[in-house]
Amino acid sequence: MLQESLTDICALSIDAWKQSKWGKGRRVVLSLPPNGKDIVLRADVKKLQQVFINLLDNAAQHSPEGGAITIESLQARATRRRSGVADRGEGVPAEVLPHIFNTFFTTRRGGTGLGLNIVKHIVETHGGSISLSNNEPPRDVRHPLSFPSRRALFMKITDPDG
Repeated sequence: MLQESLTDICALSIDAWKQSKWGKGRRVVLSLPPNGKDIVLRADVKKLQQVFINLLDNAAQHSPEGGAITIESLQARATRRRSGVADRGEGVPAEVLPHIFNTFFTTRRGGTGLGLNIVKHIVETHGGSISLSNNEPPRDVRHPLSFPSRRALFMKITDPDG
């Protein structure tokens, strides 16, 4: 694992994702930290790209069609790097929440039930954690991520048009 810029990881993830089925035609905005300082992670870039691509897929699948997706980064706590992914969909039913990261669990027709399980494994391999919560208002689903570090970040993916 190498020291990598989280902004660069996100930008690479967005570029790759825009070539995918769910990314084609989507407008994605990457908003840099307000203080202009990038966050550096000790990370496997390819694995974290897979995390962000899977989360972008989920955000696109559960957001209104035509809505832009934004990745914002904000300075947060000093001991952990924090990030989170949010969409403007209808949320996850309460009975589904406890199972969302289980292998082969899916609520989507044609879904494999592997995406969020793989995301969780990769995040935990990097010493981090991930969860899922519904938030109202606005209606959305959030996937908070946390990684060990001396600096922190809050990143969310949202649909600014929704």
